[in-house]
Amino acid sequence: MTEAVEAVNRCGFTDFFLNRIEAWTLPGSVASDRILEKARFCYEGTLRQKAWLKNVFHHFRMFGCLAGEAPIPPRKA
Repeated sequence: MTEAVEAVNRCGFTDFFLNRIEAWTLPGSVASDRILEKARFCYEGTLRQKAWLKNVFHHFRMFGCLAGEAPIPPRKA
């Protein structure tokens, strides 16, 4: 999964010249949080009651990465 996040960063920052990429996880999704942290995303806060899913509001943890913060690995052949 880390490779997928790196591919999104590479495409977003080098092909589309984005300045910022965001990712959201559900609280308690420790593995997802760790993948984002390994890809140099920074935890920016909790979005309280952000989304209505299965008849209940859920909080989301928001992570962000700015251009220049994450090393961009080369494309795989």
